[in-house]
Amino acid sequence: HAWTPAAARVTSELAAGVTATALRADDGARGGDAVLRHRCRDCRAANALQAARVASVDPLVDYDFVVDVGAKRLDGVAYFSAYCEGPPGAAHGGMIAAMLDQAMGVCVIAASGPCVTLHLECDYKKFLPSDSEVRVRCRIERDDGRKHWLVAEITSLDGETVHATGKTLYLEIRKK
Repeated sequence: HAWTPAAARVTSELAAGVTATALRADDGARGGDAVLRHRCRDCRAANALQAARVASVDPLVDYDFVVDVGAKRLDGVAYFSAYCEGPPGAAHGGMIAAMLDQAMGVCVIAASGPCVTLHLECDYKKFLPSDSEVRVRCRIERDDGRKHWLVAEITSLDGETVHATGKTLYLEIRKK
């Protein structure tokens, strides 16, 4: 997806000062003041065959996230294509929930290591137009041992319209 100037401005502001270009499960950068950048294309590029297949088509969704590991926060932009339409002219609710889960998952894994979703809530506030770019923010609200509670929201790029909010509970995977 080619970002519009408004979304590109947001991502460039967020990426300022980012030293890591991608988040990987084995990067060893957990805790501290690390700032990580995670983009949808980083996931696709991990599999050459998959990357070749998606390179020629418009993706259902795309995203560019920046995680402040020390603050346990994520901020970024996402794109919902016309191909993920649910109601006429609006993004499918399942795609919105999946984006919330992806953002919160990236955030918690960057801060705490490998985790799985135990519970996900999604509240839809206002239709999210298909073929549009939005702002995605989340943060870890509370930690208790291996359990981590996060909150998130998807808004218009300017932050004026809240399209959806989410809450989730993640569980760290035990290390063997």
